[in-house]
Amino acid sequence: MDPAREIVKLCEDWWKDTPSDSAEKMHVCAGKFFEYLGWQETKDFDSAFLDFSAYVEAPDGISLVLYFTPADTLLAPSEVIGKGLDFCNNTRWRVEEAREHHFDYAFITDLYRSYLYDVDSDELLLSCDSPSVFLIEIYDEITRECVVDGSLRELRRNPRSALAKQLRQWLQGWSDTIALQPGSSETVADALFDRLVVLRYLAEREQDRKGGSGLRNRITMLGAQARDNNPTRLGKEIERLFMGLHSARRMALFEATPAMKALVENDEMMTRMLIEFALISKSKFSIPVVLESFNYGEAAEKARVRLAPGGDGRREDLIASQTLERIDNFKLEIDIVEEGYRAIGYWLEKLIALYRRLGNKVEVAQLSEEDSGERMPRAIRDMHRHAVESGLCVFHNSPRQYRTARLMLYLYTIKAYSDSGEAFAHFPNIEAALAERPVFLESEKGWKSHV
Repeated sequence: MDPAREIVKLCEDWWKDTPSDSAEKMHVCAGKFFEYLGWQETKDFDSAFLDFSAYVEAPDGISLVLYFTPADTLLAPSEVIGKGLDFCNNTRWRVEEAREHHFDYAFITDLYRSYLYDVDSDELLLSCDSPSVFLIEIYDEITRECVVDGSLRELRRNPRSALAKQLRQWLQGWSDTIALQPGSSETVADALFDRLVVLRYLAEREQDRKGGSGLRNRITMLGAQARDNNPTRLGKEIERLFMGLHSARRMALFEATPAMKALVENDEMMTRMLIEFALISKSKFSIPVVLESFNYGEAAEKARVRLAPGGDGRREDLIASQTLERIDNFKLEIDIVEEGYRAIGYWLEKLIALYRRLGNKVEVAQLSEEDSGERMPRAIRDMHRHAVESGLCVFHNSPRQYRTARLMLYLYTIKAYSDSGEAFAHFPNIEAALAERPVFLESEKGWKSHV
């Protein structure tokens, strides 16, 4: 008996018999599926869905949960991926459940179409539109023998460029749709996308912190409202979310404008967009992928997306020479034209590390409780805010550079706060770090423009 061929036959026979689909038959079919994969021992899993589901564990502790859904409940993966998405509705909710139960991987199939996910990273690893393709693409990776040998850990992940291309594909599709709306434009679409990217990144970063899931829960509720075909006032709810981020957290990116208000209050369109937004993996909202999604257009801008930062001895010497007495007046200038966008995060991290190093030298115990706050430099008292508002100056030379640099500043700042474990009730003024590139930069610093 060839187990792989038996699985294909099992799936084909199941689909021939779908009118008599039943839970009992699904249970029998799933049992044979496990057997052909070599998993003789499975553990029951009480799923909230009307599936047959069970999980298996390798000796090294790796867990794989398998969902067998009713016939014809999954979209073809090629259709999902073709839209720049990673999930259909039925796979999204099952991966969320798998995450709640701390499974490492999730395999979801209706015995015709199949998806394999890394639960923690939210990544779609493998998929197939038919049993015959399952045999080629997935079978060898989830047999017991291969899983024990580490096949799931060794699966090749999609490169950053591929993820960024899919993200841009989704953004561009909606940009074209938005640009056709009365009173809207590509610029308004870009502004909405920047908000969505920051919103998703912030929500995921807060989710990683204990007790910090409020924002992600609000996004989930909005997505549920959209999926339930209840779009009434959905736009108002989105607008209220944006207003809260602007007023309560002082994030200028979310400031209300007439054009944005008109756009998000288009309930029908925002319903469709939010449904898809929830079906994109969180891995596509990482800083490297978001930045890589700007790798298009003129060659010079594409180069700035990938330009590696560092190698500036003069700056390193300046940083090393700073003292507590001078630190509040110390500012690093970053030229996007010459240094690219990754330099923003690189030097922001260096600047905060400098503040932290100097702060460690302060003998707080020698200061009285009354005057310690006054004598402490602002760069030490409020490191992240000072770094953004007073420690950096990012020069840009075009609307596109301004947009990309501003978005990167938001993401890098969120990352800095999150990595430090510090809360940020009030966001730094990002605009304070941005400035138009003056002509004197080229002559005084000897830089040659590529623009």
